[in-house]
Amino acid sequence: MSLPADRVLEYRRRADQMLEARKIKVVEYCLWSRPEFFSLLVVPDGDRRVVGRDGYDPEVRDNLAAGVDEVLTLAQDMGGIMEYCHGVGIKLHHLLGRELGVSRDALLDIKRALDPAGIMNPGKLTL
Repeated sequence: MSLPADRVLEYRRRADQMLEARKIKVVEYCLWSRPEFFSLLVVPDGDRRVVGRDGYDPEVRDNLAAGVDEVLTLAQDMGGIMEYCHGVGIKLHHLLGRELGVSRDALLDIKRALDPAGIMNPGKLTL
């Protein structure tokens, strides 16, 4: 994510509290070339119940996804964005409208003008 540089430490403190409450462990924090380019790597904390193809109990996986949504929403609320270089992809597209606000409508208009048949990356980023 990207945050205003003067908000990174406050963000980290608040994100730690949110994730700890969900029993999610942060195993790595990183600043990427500039203090406002910030990332964290999270894993379920404590006992990991192994079930299913991906190795996680659905309850553990859902809790992890909800925790990620919470800390990304926090970044948005603190004046940041959830992704500064890779794009949000499919897993995070549900937060994109919140982040883009009214500019999402402009993107939809451009997408419709360039791709009236909807054949270019259908369903991606809800465009």
